[in-house]
Amino acid sequence: MTTQKITFDASGDRFPVYAKYVGQHQPQPAYIELNTRTGELAADYSREIGNAVPMTVYHNIDLRWNIPATAKAYTIDNAIDCLIDLFQIVLDGHSEYWDGNNYVGQLTDDASAASEKIQRELDAMMQDDEGGLIESLAEWIEPQPFPAEGQSVEDFAAEVASSDGDDGWYFEHGYTDEEMLSELSDVWAEMLYAGKDIPEVVARHLMRLDTYN
Repeated sequence: MTTQKITFDASGDRFPVYAKYVGQHQPQPAYIELNTRTGELAADYSREIGNAVPMTVYHNIDLRWNIPATAKAYTIDNAIDCLIDLFQIVLDGHSEYWDGNNYVGQLTDDASAASEKIQRELDAMMQDDEGGLIESLAEWIEPQPFPAEGQSVEDFAAEVASSDGDDGWYFEHGYTDEEMLSELSDVWAEMLYAGKDIPEVVARHLMRLDTYN
């Protein structure tokens, strides 16, 4: 009997299944995948644009359950751990047959019921997960997009960088104060080009950047 082998590593990226290609409005579809031939259980995102899937997925050899692209690493890890027995039921109840052209996977009634339950449980777990990915720095700082009166741009950048993790919301990766100031400078420049009013301290900062670039 094949047993599942968890290959997902929660110690890597904060948002390991998040990927948004240039020119695309939405991130790539994400999923937990069970390789029924090896028992490998992992989480990943689709490399394909559109609805294309590998033949092993199309023929139900590799089984997938949808998860949000913005799912946190520890949330995915916890979900896999909580549902491990159900994944094993699916694996035990999976078999292949030759349809004349390809090997095709099929599930017993118990395995099919377990698979459906996995998706329901994943949907509930991901919905209950507080916070998520800060996808737009401009939207994150929108309530207060500029330094307070008397505050330097450097101190403001440090304040924004330290907000990482507030209420369960995280940047895709951590920022140093200097890196955050660079990111904020881009946001402020876009505001300026869009004709929005910016405070003097920010205008002077952008002028200094233009002088030295």
